[in-house]
Amino acid sequence: MKNTGNEKLGQIEKLYRQYASLLTFYTRKFVDNDTAKDIIQDLFLKLCTVSDEILFGEDIKSYLYQSVRNACIDYLKRQETENNYIQTAINNLKLEEIYFNDDSQFVFSADERLKSVYKTVLTLPEQCRRIFTMYYFEEQKSSDIATELDLSVRTVESQLYKALKLLRKTLVPALIILLLSL
Repeated sequence: MKNTGNEKLGQIEKLYRQYASLLTFYTRKFVDNDTAKDIIQDLFLKLCTVSDEILFGEDIKSYLYQSVRNACIDYLKRQETENNYIQTAINNLKLEEIYFNDDSQFVFSADERLKSVYKTVLTLPEQCRRIFTMYYFEEQKSSDIATELDLSVRTVESQLYKALKLLRKTLVPALIILLLSL
């Protein structure tokens, strides 16, 4: 005897109320809470497509736990594959960087360029240098710097502009010379 759609939905709702929390608890042993909830929700959505014999059979509890178990296995295998892919991509990027920076002169020249930037920052006027350091090295927001130094946000932004202008004026010619020497 076939059930109507409403009877089937009623049976699924009854099963959900009866087993969802137990299945979620079981699933959380293997995956995080959000994933567990997704797995359980997917399971009950799939129940809409199974035959009535499964829903009204004696083995529904076993069917539900086995379905959740299989969904956890599938999820964990998929995560492992994704993690392996991500780690492989990271390693490949590192290898490319090693090959790209194979020339020891390049490494030393990069170090020298960085020293040049720091040296130039030290030549900035005191307030300008302090604001520049707080903004770029300490990664503070303009509004936080303004509050801390008892200045307006506009003054902080003006000082940052001034610092960048002075740095460009000093560093761009040095960079051009460096690039020409390579």
